[in-house]
Amino acid sequence: MQCIKPFLTPEELLRVLRVAHGVRIRDWCMILMAYLHGLRMSEVCALKLTDIRGGSLSVQRRQGSLKTVQPLCRDSREPLLDEVTAIQAWLKQRPNVRSGALFISRNGGALDKAQFFRNFQAAAKAAGLPAAKSHPGILRYSLASHLVARNVDRALIAKALGHRSINSTFKYIKATDGRADKADSFAVVMQETRLKILRLLVRLAPKGLAAGAIARHLRLRGPNLSFHLNVLASAELIQPHKKGTSISYSANLKNVNRQANSVI
Repeated sequence: MQCIKPFLTPEELLRVLRVAHGVRIRDWCMILMAYLHGLRMSEVCALKLTDIRGGSLSVQRRQGSLKTVQPLCRDSREPLLDEVTAIQAWLKQRPNVRSGALFISRNGGALDKAQFFRNFQAAAKAAGLPAAKSHPGILRYSLASHLVARNVDRALIAKALGHRSINSTFKYIKATDGRADKADSFAVVMQETRLKILRLLVRLAPKGLAAGAIARHLRLRGPNLSFHLNVLASAELIQPHKKGTSISYSANLKNVNRQANSVI
């Protein structure tokens, strides 16, 4: 039986943020940023002042994930979710020390993972959450769950979490949503460009087509096409074939038919 990972409901998230805000602006800001950008403990603790620039946050992801640049979030309806306000409030309070770390401890050094863990655990306990929901790693799973609930495209969820492969995103989705099944892989084609690519390759199957030829057929630019081809290949709906310096792609009819049958 599949083990479903716990995640915070939107109401529980607000309770934790409210407690953290009342204790320390720094803690509120850290927890909020970890949630909004799907950051691991090591990633949020490693943030630098210079990572915030031009209304965006640059994150060097760990564990083989991608480096990402994501916009800072505004929320006019719920102040506790307004990232820009949280950062501004923290920077006003942040001691003027020589450290370049965004989040610093009382001794002026970068806040470490152990302290962030204790701070989150205390906020979760004060918010009345069970022990199973008192680890800061739950923030990353919560983001994935909330995005799925809003029917956000799987490829965009992958970008939000910094995943190099969309298969890693499927694992997150399946771990937080007991309803997620074989239809997850097929869900990636529910986007106009990827659907056009798949239809083209299915028509040509079992033969394949070079990436350049696909671009000409569908009038797509290289970088945009590469992104969509990688998403489809990661979902194992198409197969890349490398010959010399060129790469062609063909439809994986077995998987396409299996996934189609699972959602029809």
